[in-house]
Amino acid sequence: MGDLEALFADSRQFETTQRHNALAHKQRLRMSHRCQQFVNNIDAYMDSKKRRGTTMLVRLSDRIIEGIHERPAEQVAGDCLLNDILQVMLEFHDGEKAFELRGDQQMMVAHIVTACLPLIYRNRLEENRSRILKMLGTDSINELLLIIASRRVGKTTCIAIFVAALIICKPTLKCSIFAMVVKAARRVMDMIKQMLDMHPRGRVLDRERNNTLELTLVDPLNPIFKKQLDVYPATTNVRFF
Repeated sequence: MGDLEALFADSRQFETTQRHNALAHKQRLRMSHRCQQFVNNIDAYMDSKKRRGTTMLVRLSDRIIEGIHERPAEQVAGDCLLNDILQVMLEFHDGEKAFELRGDQQMMVAHIVTACLPLIYRNRLEENRSRILKMLGTDSINELLLIIASRRVGKTTCIAIFVAALIICKPTLKCSIFAMVVKAARRVMDMIKQMLDMHPRGRVLDRERNNTLELTLVDPLNPIFKKQLDVYPATTNVRFF
């Protein structure tokens, strides 16, 4: 107790000394304003650190604020495709309200988008790597991605919203998804179809083949452009000898 009292006494003495040493002609802000200003500064710092330190979906407004929205000297097709995918994922609507991902779901989708950058940029990836990583707020591109999450957090939803956006935005696509069992495979396919129905560009695609685990879509304006999706149930046989 004696040590605590001495500590508090020293703290009060320091505060009193600082107050007396303050310049008289400078008006101090009211405590409530100072506290609010301090909290705002902390919040701004944490938001900035979150964008730089983790992989999240970066909105156009954030890219403008960070000053990383400048276009390259030469137009890159991958930029148009990436921006289109990010924009489409914000436009899914069920007729009453827009579909929104939670923060943890945004992080999962952003990691998936980053893993698919070689598919999006193809042979133009390496020359634009540093600029792309800066724009997405991440440090590296990991094509082999393992996401571990608990049940009911929306893993199927994250896969469905990205695959649906990829189907909508890419002129041609062949995509295969593997699920643990048949029931899970059907759930993934149903969710992807639901997402396609929630976007006007997805609804206009003609479904040339529409089975439980197979889907082939054709762009009505460009019939030569086809998008093929297959969802397979994986075998989970485990044997002990």
